[in-house]
Amino acid sequence: MLGHRALTLQDYTTILKRRWWIIAIPAIIFPIIGFGITFLVQPEYISQTLVLVEQQKVPESYVKAVVSEDLSGRLASMKEQILSRSRLQPIIERFNLFANSKLSMDDRIDLTRKNIGIAPIQSEIARTNGLPGFFISFKASDPRTAQLVCGEIQSLFVSENLSDRAASAAGTTDFLKGQLADAKAKLDEQDEKLRKFQQTYVGKLPGAEASNINMLTTLNTQLDAATQAIARLEQNKTYVESMASLQQQNQATQLSEHGGGNSGHDGESVLHLHINLLLGMRGKGRPLSQCALGDMPSSSQLAADLHLLQTG
Repeated sequence: MLGHRALTLQDYTTILKRRWWIIAIPAIIFPIIGFGITFLVQPEYISQTLVLVEQQKVPESYVKAVVSEDLSGRLASMKEQILSRSRLQPIIERFNLFANSKLSMDDRIDLTRKNIGIAPIQSEIARTNGLPGFFISFKASDPRTAQLVCGEIQSLFVSENLSDRAASAAGTTDFLKGQLADAKAKLDEQDEKLRKFQQTYVGKLPGAEASNINMLTTLNTQLDAATQAIARLEQNKTYVESMASLQQQNQATQLSEHGGGNSGHDGESVLHLHINLLLGMRGKGRPLSQCALGDMPSSSQLAADLHLLQTG
């Protein structure tokens, strides 16, 4: 009996020699049992992938984000859609998941949902919305099957995200087109009102002073030119009328004194020459070569030229 004394190293050695089988038997039996259990338990393989969500590169002060929902909300929405029966059943049938257990399709879908793991990234970067993302994992009895199914689920998430963005962009585009059409219609209406207003108050608008002044200057110049032309024509007319009156007086005097002669014709030729000079100034006379003193114009021709000068 050891009593109440303290155990020494020799005491521990004596106890080990006496009870060695208590340590040896479990050390041999437990590994054998564990190795045998590995043949009874079905192995499981986990395939995991990381999906990073790239944030918008253009600052929101220039271009607003198309999808304004946060990552958690979008992830929950996509998870509900991807874990639906319509999405999982084609994957189960393609890779023949859980086919050896003789389960119904509903049970196989439930097992597939349980073996799919979706977890957001838990890090400081995710909290600050720097590079958010999430993990996708899948457990299967075959490593290749686990890898293929995990890749297929990842493709579903990516395609679903692209579909959501495309739908949001299409809705935004339709909204902007509608707003643009409304703005264009209002602008056209304002342009039509402005056109009618300008037509109603033409020349009375504040910005029309310069054009009105230029128009008045042009009209005054034309009026001065017309007034000067009329004055010249009145002088010519007065001169011709005085010449005609003088010629008639000379003809009457010559006829009474000499009974007619060539002097009357010379006077008429001189008068006809003056008339043609005046008409030539106005662009209606004949060449001076046809108006010599010896042309002996007739009285009817002289009267016609005088009428043309007076009425022209």
